[in-house]
Amino acid sequence: MNVDTIMTYREGEFFEVPQPAWFYRAREVAMLEDRDLHSVLSRILRCCRRTEGVQEPGEHTAAFAYWVVPDNGGYYAEFWTEWDIVSRVWIPLETDWLPFRTQHAMPFLQAHASLAIVNHLKRKERMVSSEASTSATNNGLPPWLGAAKSQRQANRASAGGEAR
Repeated sequence: MNVDTIMTYREGEFFEVPQPAWFYRAREVAMLEDRDLHSVLSRILRCCRRTEGVQEPGEHTAAFAYWVVPDNGGYYAEFWTEWDIVSRVWIPLETDWLPFRTQHAMPFLQAHASLAIVNHLKRKERMVSSEASTSATNNGLPPWLGAAKSQRQANRASAGGEAR
């Protein structure tokens, strides 16, 4: 992708076009004022960023963020992972917004949600397996020995015998 172009989605296809004036202006202001591009975009486009995502406690694992471009300019969208922006896309026609969301944004989020579930289950499995492999209880005896010893003592007490 060239620095002066932006990925565009129209009628089911992606292609690069020259950056629209609002995007060029936002990049320019962000550099001049040493601010992040997202806050400047919100100010230039006069709308708040909307974000949908898969979230772990405290951070987004993956997200789809978008802004509404005023004056029938469509939408500007970004795909994020926890490491970086994966893709930036301008959807200039309102009629392309729903197909774009259903064919690209939702599958992106669903794939990352599946990965988050798998990672969560793996963490739980590791925690359970590390607890199960603990070799001693609080009294220093292996868990299986303490239970067996307690059972033998309970059997002797109920039979009237004494512990040796």
